[in-house]
Amino acid sequence: MSEERLRLYLAKVKFLRNVKGLKQREVAEILGIVKNSYGNFEQGSRFLSMEYIEKLSKILGENLEDETLREYVNSKAREKRSGGK
Repeated sequence: MSEERLRLYLAKVKFLRNVKGLKQREVAEILGIVKNSYGNFEQGSRFLSMEYIEKLSKILGENLEDETLREYVNSKAREKRSGGK
């Protein structure tokens, strides 16, 4: 897993959101989460649950499910919390 793959995935999500003319706040409201959670997702500092990824896929009109990326982001978040790099 690489940072590059994650960046491309997140750029795709942001691109699709912009094509739909949606702001982060609007997507967060549709998903039923706070804007900061969605913003953190687009920044790559956390990943959404499969439930939210499925909803986001429907909103943006493209399958965004990627379990490998989810585990990568979650492992990075765990490292950060434990003080590792």
